[in-house]
Amino acid sequence: METFQIKILNPKAKGLLTQLADQKFIRIEEEKNLFGLTTGQKKSIEISRKQVKDGKFKSHKTVVSNLKKWLKDK
Repeated sequence: METFQIKILNPKAKGLLTQLADQKFIRIEEEKNLFGLTTGQKKSIEISRKQVKDGKFKSHKTVVSNLKKWLKDK
């Protein structure tokens, strides 16, 4: 058995794939966790999400501006 990851670009394709699955030619499994994360990585993501929720972040524009100023001073 081979496993493939498919991106569905056309909604009609999903219907065709479903028909193939109904006829037992293929099996469709939605994968919730595509990337295996370590406990430390999961904790880091959890902390980051809380920081964003609490407004503890800087905008991209601010970060780029600060970086440009820092590079100019170097």
